Amino acid sequence: QGLLYPPAIMETIKMNITVEQRPSITVFAMRHTGPYPEIAKTFNELWQWVCSEKRESQAKSGLCIYYDDPVVTPAEQCRADTCVELEQPYPEDSDRIRRVEIPAGTYARYRHVGSYSMLGQAYEALCGQWLSTSGYEAANAPPFEIYVNNPYDTPEEQLITDIYIQVIDK
Repeated sequence: QGLLYPPAIMETIKMNITVEQRPSITVFAMRHTGPYPEIAKTFNELWQWVCSEKRESQAKSGLCIYYDDPVVTPAEQCRADTCVELEQPYPEDSDRIRRVEIPAGTYARYRHVGSYSMLGQAYEALCGQWLSTSGYEAANAPPFEIYVNNPYDTPEEQLITDIYIQVIDK
């Protein structure tokens, strides 16, 4: 059986994976249902909400929680929460925005540098290759991404995305 990636790429992937303890965080989420590549529209709606609430200066980070595997779930049925972490816990849930708790725990973190279009390959390497030899297994929790820089003012090849998968010891 051949490798999915040449050894040089796998070595880079291994160097970008850390296992860390994370505290729980509360985020404000807007649900996206449909193909994941179309999620930018929902992120734009979420940011419009942040601006309408005059909370731009309190936005700590943008995140996305993924509930379905696009390899096995039809694209139009894929669910994700586009999220923003705010410095203060507010406001109340609404018909479109709700609070979501990302639980504390042990997480494998893969730092992806580059185009969002390559995130599928990053997941494949993290879940399909690294996880099987790591001594960990995936917990029963959805993965999430934290977007470290802004895609509107960052060149595509410099975008930084931290992918988190909750793990437990085998």
